[in-house]
Amino acid sequence: MWREQLSLGSVQIGETADGGFNFTVLKFTASVDPASIAANTIAAQTFTIAGLVAGDLVVGFEQPPAWDASAAAFTPLHCDTADSLEVKGINTSAGAVDVPAGSVTVTVLRLKPFA
Repeated sequence: MWREQLSLGSVQIGETADGGFNFTVLKFTASVDPASIAANTIAAQTFTIAGLVAGDLVVGFEQPPAWDASAAAFTPLHCDTADSLEVKGINTSAGAVDVPAGSVTVTVLRLKPFA
């Protein structure tokens, strides 16, 4: 529920560097083409999403509606390197799943030091 109220921009929590932090809420959209996922498999994949920074905290992940109809599901894991999002692809079906290419939207919190 709270993600629906999260808006883009900067937010400060706390009043000093010792008692709080700043973060910015950012959204990125990219076209991706996931690799096929073998039957009954959980596999990590990396999506290239320009603008992500190592350490960004993923708080939202919107996938194309066509992916919802497949037997595969994708869960964002983390941003370890710039422009990359590691995701977990899950296929619980008896056959391989190859979802079509599509656009994903990722919402992240980017921590910033106090100015």
